[in-house]
Amino acid sequence: MQDSIMKIKTIIVSLFILVCASINLTSCKGPEPTKPEVNHQPIDTSDINLTFSKVLNVPSQYGATFIDISFGDTSFGALIYKKNVSTFSIYRTTNNGAIWQSSQWQHPYGFPLNCIAIKKDGSEIFVGTNSGGDAYPGRYAILNTVADTLIYMGNVDLYNVGNPNFNFVQAYYNYEGALWTAMGNSLSNDGNLLVKHSNTYSLWEDIDPLLGRKNYVSAIVRKRAGENIIGMFDYNGFQKGIFIKYNYSDKYVLLDISTSTPYQTEYPMSLSLNSSEKLLAAYGGEVNNNRLYVSTMSLGLWRRINHSGILGNFKSAKFDNQDYIWVCTDNGLYKSDSPVK
Repeated sequence: MQDSIMKIKTIIVSLFILVCASINLTSCKGPEPTKPEVNHQPIDTSDINLTFSKVLNVPSQYGATFIDISFGDTSFGALIYKKNVSTFSIYRTTNNGAIWQSSQWQHPYGFPLNCIAIKKDGSEIFVGTNSGGDAYPGRYAILNTVADTLIYMGNVDLYNVGNPNFNFVQAYYNYEGALWTAMGNSLSNDGNLLVKHSNTYSLWEDIDPLLGRKNYVSAIVRKRAGENIIGMFDYNGFQKGIFIKYNYSDKYVLLDISTSTPYQTEYPMSLSLNSSEKLLAAYGGEVNNNRLYVSTMSLGLWRRINHSGILGNFKSAKFDNQDYIWVCTDNGLYKSDSPVK
């Protein structure tokens, strides 16, 4: 009997020790990790309110017309100023527009200067002009940004596609140093997309020989992944808007643009990619109908920019390397008071 009682006591003590040990082990454990909160809110497509100020360190009198502007990934930039019907000047900056200097180069063509592009490292500037007809198709110049000297001057021979009367419309240096250009036919709604590789100054390649036969390309940019984005109308005979050619496709696909403000399907006068590859599209039409849209990085959702402070009709709008927006108009040059984030 006494032995049984002792056995029971031993079992109780053992159980007590086991329970205490379990409690101690549990108390030594750290707190359970918390799962991170997931933001399930939709991507913001609300309008952006952005004020602009007139840039006063370039010609800023009433009616001063700026045609195009371009910035690299450094503090270098360049723009085209139109003084009158036959007089155009190049301005360049090495400090994000804090100071603009007039270029000493004067183009000898007598044709309008239509577009400008600066290389990502800021080393060279491309200037595209009108065609001079059969004798001078697709004229252009390439300048040394720092030395302000001419590197090369020539013309694009497009006889291989049947008509030499092509004007440069927009130009863009990609991250590999190649120059991508959109060209328009001066005689009809016709166009081409051309590329000049970084190791050449005179050789051009028609990247979409059949694209321009029924279409007009107004602008082009190229993503790091090698995807072309263009503004175009009359694609396949009826579509217009912003198109992209993905790497896995040989066709251009119309981007589905969704904003809180109804988006009008047109072709943009200019396109601009910032360093995070958000896309800026500028539209110019009748007076007070100038519009800006900026995309998310996915390009699927867009936000309209409600701009204030700009007087004049848009000619071009581009990002600088700090995500400020610069707008060329027929009444001066304007810069946003804050960057687009």
